[in-house]
Amino acid sequence: MKKIKLPSGAVLEVGAADFQKSRNLFKAATGQIKGVDLKQDVKDMFLGMLASDEVEQAVHDCFSRCLYNGEKLSIEVFEEEKAREDYITTLVEVSMVNLSPFLKSLYVEFEKAIQLATISQA
Repeated sequence: MKKIKLPSGAVLEVGAADFQKSRNLFKAATGQIKGVDLKQDVKDMFLGMLASDEVEQAVHDCFSRCLYNGEKLSIEVFEEEKAREDYITTLVEVSMVNLSPFLKSLYVEFEKAIQLATISQA
């Protein structure tokens, strides 16, 4: 479980959600950034992800194995005004824990596809 000190001083503990929930987040996130030039549009990509109800719900579904100050993480935690300053950081941290296994293998597969395309063009 990954521990993160949040802007409010609270501690977030993030565990990976079950496969189906993580996969749903991966599909929502990749659908949101499809076609975005990540080298030039990082801010737009980030804001687009934050504005997406589908991505937000998928992240909320991944809260099931997370703790906020030792208590089970839920959207209700952020009803408290002080906790709201932790919301964006919480979304990002939960997303990264759940997306990183997919992204590692995706990068490997992209590299293979690029090499194959390069060889076939030669």
